[in-house]
Amino acid sequence: MEENKLTIQEEWLLIKKISVKYSSYCKYENIINKHLNTFLKDNPIEELTEMKIIHYIDYLINIMNLSTSMINSIRCVLKSICKYGEQTHQLKHLDFDLIKFSQKTKTKDPLNKENEIKLWDYCIRHKNKLSLAIALGLYAGLRIGEICALKWKDIDLEHGTININKTVQRLKSDDHSKKTQLYVLEPKSNSSIRNIVIADFLVVYLKEHYDLFEKQDENFILSNRQITIDPRTIQRAFTKLCENKEIDATFHTLRHTFATNCIKKGIDIKTVSETLGHANVNITLNRYVHISFDFKKEQINKMQAPI
Repeated sequence: MEENKLTIQEEWLLIKKISVKYSSYCKYENIINKHLNTFLKDNPIEELTEMKIIHYIDYLINIMNLSTSMINSIRCVLKSICKYGEQTHQLKHLDFDLIKFSQKTKTKDPLNKENEIKLWDYCIRHKNKLSLAIALGLYAGLRIGEICALKWKDIDLEHGTININKTVQRLKSDDHSKKTQLYVLEPKSNSSIRNIVIADFLVVYLKEHYDLFEKQDENFILSNRQITIDPRTIQRAFTKLCENKEIDATFHTLRHTFATNCIKKGIDIKTVSETLGHANVNITLNRYVHISFDFKKEQINKMQAPI
């Protein structure tokens, strides 16, 4: 019996499975299964044109109402598949420079001082996994997955440093008995693997948590066990806390707030960028730093007339 022939996107995905991180493979697989297979079924890849793809992007924006980041990911995967098809199946070249769209990043504003104080007050009054996660997001700029992956051995309380070398993600499971499972993986990029310096007041706060538990360095800091906590558990608890305190924020808002506060306090952009784990300072400036009008006015008014 003749084996079922793989589609070009299935061939591409099979190659990616052995050449990229598992988290990236899961992302590509989801994009292909959820979006591109339907598009390519009605628009065979051998017959694709730039205009057909432009119409598809327009559909994703105006009908599907997908986020900018998701549309960009779909475009990048399709571009890579088409390039693979061009190299291995003699498909015609498609110029993806013609296939662009306005990329408007929608992010929540950083916390104002009042709401920042509300959250820090919660951290001071409580010593639990949520308060610890909030403190590390707000005053070290860590991502939720990075916080969930931290073990006590990664934190040097004597020198005030944290070694970030893992992240926790919920991905498609290799075990067919369940759909997804938690994975403790290397971060998404080399720049995300870093050793950061933290403020003295945060060191004191972490020591208070550390002293509450048995000193087992292999334990994850949020669970104080050798089993990690699901990032979604922290996200849900944070959302509930914000609703109770009438704060409009997601957990990632804490990271934005950290970056913005650093710039306001005059911390050099290179230090901020490396602390956040960015590949370059432009990412920090363009995506994470939101300076208020009042602060801009204060800074500009440092300029005085000569007489």
